[in-house]
Amino acid sequence: MLQDADVVVIGSGALGSSVAYHLAKAGKHRIALIDKSDLASQTSPRAAGLSGQIRQSELMTKLAVRGVEKIARFAEETGEPMVFFQPGSLKIARRPEHEAQLKDEIAHGRKLGLPIDFVSLAEAKRLTPFLETTAIRAITHMRTDIYLEPAQIPLGYCRAAGKLGVTLLDRCHHNSSLYGIGARA
Repeated sequence: MLQDADVVVIGSGALGSSVAYHLAKAGKHRIALIDKSDLASQTSPRAAGLSGQIRQSELMTKLAVRGVEKIARFAEETGEPMVFFQPGSLKIARRPEHEAQLKDEIAHGRKLGLPIDFVSLAEAKRLTPFLETTAIRAITHMRTDIYLEPAQIPLGYCRAAGKLGVTLLDRCHHNSSLYGIGARA
């Protein structure tokens, strides 16, 4: 089984499960995805799940934008469900230096064609009714930011990879020999 694999991916979190799926989708054969625990079980359900796209560098922003695009098309691409919400996100400035940072983020986002701008306190309150606007100097709204339950990503990729023929092996012992991995606890 494992000894016949051309590619072995270790770890079935978001990265490992995605790698196994994309290798199989690209036509690689005999792929094994292994994990020391249950498949996709180590992705924290306590993670916030907010995918903010504006980052400090252009490269990181482009990667975050690509991540949001992948999530939005996940079900179409993999055939696996993905529940996400795309209300955007608000960022608040209460001090002058933070307001300057928001101005820089808007300029950065607009340069890359992203839908980010300042919103009024009233609009922010409409978007987030529980928001207390006292002492807020400025608020930005990045309209395409999303949030989701993060554990969906590796679970979906594992299921999709399995459908493409990837061998899925969970609860593998860390002390197993390379040729005997897959033994159950």
